[in-house]
Amino acid sequence: MKVLQAVPTFHPYTASGPSRVEYMISKHLARRGHSVTVYTSNITDQFNSLKSGTEKYDGIEVHRFPSIGALFARVIKFIATPTLIPQIKKEIKKFDIIHIHEFTTFQGIICHHYAKKNTAPYILQVHGSLPKIGKWKTLKRSI
Repeated sequence: MKVLQAVPTFHPYTASGPSRVEYMISKHLARRGHSVTVYTSNITDQFNSLKSGTEKYDGIEVHRFPSIGALFARVIKFIATPTLIPQIKKEIKKFDIIHIHEFTTFQGIICHHYAKKNTAPYILQVHGSLPKIGKWKTLKRSI
């Protein structure tokens, strides 16, 4: 099975909970013989980013797209990777399933749009992405 993971950041360069989950799922799918591709940004942490491009990591093909406005991305946690759009438009049909992590991200929004447009099967996993602002602040703190 050909699986696409759509994520804003990806292991091993970030230490967030969702990043670890995305990596573990991808690694285990690859070990079971599935073809796993990750579409992600080149953002690593609060102060660094990687070179964009494709790499193989633990049997996973990782495509790192350049983010725009890195400081903006780090402040409001919205990592925009516009060069992902032509890639997903061109390749969405080659995947058997798309696993979208964190729906309120650029990668999630774009992959969801093209998955629906092309009637491609997808899974949405939100990873508890309640914002820490406004009325959600108290709820997020209590969870």
